[in-house]
Amino acid sequence: LFVLPLLTLTANALLSGCSGGTDKTNTIYLEYFNKSGFGKEWLDNMINEWKAATSYKDFDVIVVPSSYLGGDQINQIESGTSLTDIFFGSNPEYKTGFYLNNGNGFFEDLTDLVNSSAYGESKLIKEKIPNFDSTWRETGGKQIYDSTQDKIVTSGLYLLPYTSTFTAPIFNYDDWLEKGLLTKAPSTDEVKSALTSQGIIFHEQNSKLIFDSAPFSASYVSGDVILTPGKDNKYGTYDDGQPVTFDEFKTMYSKMLTQYINTSITSDKGCYSEDLVLDVFAQINGIEGYNAIAKFDSEGKEITLANGSKEVITYENGNHAYKQKGVKTAMDFFYDYFLSTKEGYTLVEQYVGDAQAKYCNGLFDSKHSIGTIYEGNWFENQAKDRLASALKNHPNNHLGKFDFRYLLVPNFEGQLGIDGKGNGTCLTASEYGSIAVTNQNDPKKA
Repeated sequence: LFVLPLLTLTANALLSGCSGGTDKTNTIYLEYFNKSGFGKEWLDNMINEWKAATSYKDFDVIVVPSSYLGGDQINQIESGTSLTDIFFGSNPEYKTGFYLNNGNGFFEDLTDLVNSSAYGESKLIKEKIPNFDSTWRETGGKQIYDSTQDKIVTSGLYLLPYTSTFTAPIFNYDDWLEKGLLTKAPSTDEVKSALTSQGIIFHEQNSKLIFDSAPFSASYVSGDVILTPGKDNKYGTYDDGQPVTFDEFKTMYSKMLTQYINTSITSDKGCYSEDLVLDVFAQINGIEGYNAIAKFDSEGKEITLANGSKEVITYENGNHAYKQKGVKTAMDFFYDYFLSTKEGYTLVEQYVGDAQAKYCNGLFDSKHSIGTIYEGNWFENQAKDRLASALKNHPNNHLGKFDFRYLLVPNFEGQLGIDGKGNGTCLTASEYGSIAVTNQNDPKKA
């Protein structure tokens, strides 16, 4: 579940295509933010793979942990005290460095790199980056005024993505199954027919449908109780048993209030849970409605306002984007179910680590005192030590390990969804982790 989907697409290629630094030795300095929940094992593995697959074996690669954020690093580059060749951080952190140094910036233009292929591959690097032309080129480029066109244009490419982070409520599958928060599939002819049509082999036991096998990689192991299909309307997939409609969600939530001391926990540092507002909003209003809020530009498409009228949103009338239908629904859903501090509802901790500790400590309790933790796709790695301790107290856990899953946003009446037809689930990408390469003076390393 928790992966770095863009890592090998760009980082290895960057090492082979643009590696260097301010020193004159055969040393490449990589600096990463050591407070990141992803850790650095992936970075060490990447370096070893790069060395094994290329001829750059005479280079030493030194990984430098850093607690500095981009602003501090820009100051170090500007003062000449930084030896770092490649930074791994968050995309907003380095953008000011595009415009300093008399407008020349401090980072290499990576346009030629993305128009090439990584070693051993035929596909261009830019073809592997999701939404490269529509989104990433602008994110990683420099915005300048072009007098010939009388508009702002994007020039160059100074950042590459290496991960996409997203957040959502996370729950312990086994615990929810035991507490009856996930819905079991009824033993009806209709359900049995649907299972058979998917090639799923099952048997009936005490009026429950029990999974035996499937011709695909199912979310069950032999002997598991089969749950209702989730929003994808398929059995044996990730979201089985989860509520599909908002009414089903409310029913499930009422059960949570009787099963847990607190339904959820979050931190007020980083405001991760606020992404849920955008998730619900995007699901109701579709991509055009989301762009209208995120970019004040519905890209020529009409959006529906709460009063029923339709408008094309541009920079000139951008404030009207907040008059869309679904704004209040999204805010209410967030505050009612994932921010409310009423007794039994959300527990708010000041720091991310405190929230993780309290949630993981709750796994020790027979009551499992907290229902969900609002976290990102770094959670399992960042909390791995605490989770390992908790797992010792649950030796009979499903699959021999904790099975954490995202709780998907339910369907809302009249939603446009991802495809404009009411289907899919929206998850907000909080940010892209980005790679920046400092300007190179050594031809051998450049």
